[in-house]
Parts: sequence; C-alpha cells; structure tokens
Amino acid sequence: MDFMASSTKRSRSRYRSSFISGTCSEFLGDKPLPVLLKERPIVFLLGPSGVGKSMVARRILGKDTTFLKQQEFLDSLALRILLHKWPDTLIETEHLIVEGPCFLDARPTVLLAFSQLIEERVRKGYRTVILDAEDHGPLQKLLTIVSKKQRFTILLRFPSGRGRFRFLAHACRSRGLSLSHAKRLSKKEPWTYACVLDELDEIALKEHRGGRLDDLELSQQAEQLSLADFETKRL
Repeated sequence: MDFMASSTKRSRSRYRSSFISGTCSEFLGDKPLPVLLKERPIVFLLGPSGVGKSMVARRILGKDTTFLKQQEFLDSLALRILLHKWPDTLIETEHLIVEGPCFLDARPTVLLAFSQLIEERVRKGYRTVILDAEDHGPLQKLLTIVSKKQRFTILLRFPSGRGRFRFLAHACRSRGLSLSHAKRLSKKEPWTYACVLDELDEIALKEHRGGRLDDLELSQQAEQLSLADFETKRL
C-alpha cells in the first residue's frame, strides 16, 4: 500500500472513530461533522473552561436545543428526588445540553437517576450532549454505564501557535480590524476564546464609534461653514 492510500485509510478510520480531539474552530467551520458524531445519541464533550464546549454543542445539535446550566440541572435533580420523576421538559425535549455533571459523585443515587434520564432519552430517540471540564471519576462511571455503541466523545483543546493566529485573523477580518491585533492576542496568556473575542469586540466598538464621531464632527463643521458662508453673502 502506498503512502497516499495509507493516509486516506487512516483519515477514514478517524472519521468513523467514536473519539476525536480538536479545537473549537475545527468543529465550527464548513467542514462536515464526523459520521458517528451525527448519529450517536449521547455525546460527551470534554475540555477546560473557555475552550468552546457550549459553541460546539450547539453546532452538533442545532439551534433548537434546551441548555441546562449546572444550577438548573441541580434544580431539576431536586425535583426528580422529590417527585420520583424527571420534569417532562427534560424527558421530551429532542435536543438537550447538560453542563458539568461533576456533582455525580455526591452519592450513587444521583448517578443512577442521571443514567436513567439518559436511557429514557435514548429510548425515545433523542440526543443529549454532556459538557464537563475533564474525564474525572464520576464521568468515568457514567461512561461505563452508557453503551459504546451509543456514545461519542470529544476532547476539546485550545489552539496554539499558528492555529491561534488563524482563528484571530478570521475574527479580525470579520470585525474590520487590523491583523496586528491577531498577532498580539495570539501570544496572550492565559488564552481562551472568550477573553480574546471580548477584547476584539471592545477594540471594534471603540474604533467604529470613533469613526462615527469623526464623521459627525465633519458633518457639523460642514454645516457651520455653510451657515457662515450664507451669513457672509447676506451681509
């Protein structure tokens, strides 16, 4: 087998794998998502805070999703314990994103209740994306409960080097900013998508606001000159 054929085979194998690692921008572009990622009902999306898990989760499930922050899920869990049933919104919503179930190690009954929710949603043909910071103990237990044929795991990482610059260059162009900002922010530490995009938005706001003020001042000056010219002619 030649090199190209071998490379193509490895690429196809990776495309059919149930585990993949990459940066947020790799999942947000026009490139199609892996086949199994689009098919599996349960997706575990892991990575440090600020790496873009929420954005990727919405890319996977689409716009029509129910997103449960950790506290919201805890409130739903309290109702599950009190009423011995999950709220209908969690059972019946077609696309559900659950943030950070790191509390699963609180007690076995919590893990059991959550696994029952997942099983019920799988049975109904619905999809669930579970976000967490890392592959810790409680999540490992949940991974063992969910069948390998039903789950897909993504490990998100921050871009580095040229990857950061490419992402920032695209962000600068879309905001009409100089690429010098991309070069500077690509070296920023600690680096997260949120912090660099927030800074670019602030720069864009200031620059564009300054441009609007300049235009307004020129317009006012023109009006004043026209008025002065009119007064001079009248005299």
